[in-house]
Amino acid sequence: MVIENMRCRGGSFLNMILITNAGVFIISFVNSVLGGNYWFICEKPGGESLFIIGEWPLYFIGFEMFGILVLGLFYIPMIILRKKGVKFAVR
Repeated sequence: MVIENMRCRGGSFLNMILITNAGVFIISFVNSVLGGNYWFICEKPGGESLFIIGEWPLYFIGFEMFGILVLGLFYIPMIILRKKGVKFAVR
């Protein structure tokens, strides 16, 4: 089996951000129904971390920026390869 064009499509980075934020919205609804704190949306997690800066809900900004930075670093090579017209084939 050969899979052609195995790389990120244009706009997939924005889609990833939108889908992740939609997931946060859905989990916040689940938290309100079940009374939980899944994904630490309802209250700040305990402990010390460099990524938890500020109080609830301001620490979400740090999480969002870190996530965009890390996934953007993974996405940069895909942008370069797409501009060069490189095609991948997996056998």
